[in-house]
This record gives sequence, structure tokens and C-alpha cells, in this order.
Amino acid sequence: MAHDTTIMPVRPKFRVEQDDTTVTFHINVPYVRVASTEILVDGCSFSFWCKPYLLKLTLPHGIVDADGAGAVYHPDVVGIACIP
Repeated sequence: MAHDTTIMPVRPKFRVEQDDTTVTFHINVPYVRVASTEILVDGCSFSFWCKPYLLKLTLPHGIVDADGAGAVYHPDVVGIACIP
């Protein structure tokens, strides 16, 4: 009998902040390779993937992936701030 060795992704601790012009996602992802991070913003959907972490959010309103958008890794707090 074969055993399924598929590992389910882990949902990271996170918080979302918003002001008049930006939405910021603070995602706690300890012990990861930041270079393998994937972030997708599509209308009301926000997805973050960095093995073994997966965060998928559906927001009440669409957000725009602006020219100044990006992600910043903060090793002192073991997290990533994503600003779409």
C-alpha cells in the first residue's frame, strides 16, 4: 500500500493594515527562502506562497497592484510586508 507523502501548506500568522492609499499585509514566515516567494494580486484576491506557507485572502473590495508595490523582508521580525 502506497502512503501519500503530500504535505499540506501552512497558513502563516498575518495581519492586514489599511490607510487612505495603501493596504499592507504583514506575514510572519520564519525559516523560509525569500527568493522562492510568490505574491499575486488580482482584484479582490490576494495570494502569498512561500513553501511551506500559503495565504489566500478574498478582500471585500478590489485592490490595484500599483507601480510602487513590493515586498520587504524584515529578518528581525521574521516577516514580509507586502504593499500592493
